[in-house]
Amino acid sequence: MVQLDAPVSNSGRLSGLIRECSHEYHISVQTQIIPDVDRVLEQMEGVISGDAIILNRCKSWLNIMPLVLEQMECVWEIQL
Repeated sequence: MVQLDAPVSNSGRLSGLIRECSHEYHISVQTQIIPDVDRVLEQMEGVISGDAIILNRCKSWLNIMPLVLEQMECVWEIQL
């Protein structure tokens, strides 16, 4: 389930794009646009988000960045 924040501009458009892309990869994805998604995500486990506040408050989260990077053809890696 993909949950998007209603007050964020273009969340409806993003919802449609996510569903469209999911069909191309033959995955079933449901999207929901929620007025205060932060409060919902804070109560959940296995949250995937780029929002540090949500990640600090939710019960648990998943880091999918390694999986995303594996699928990319060109990745620049910078050692800090």
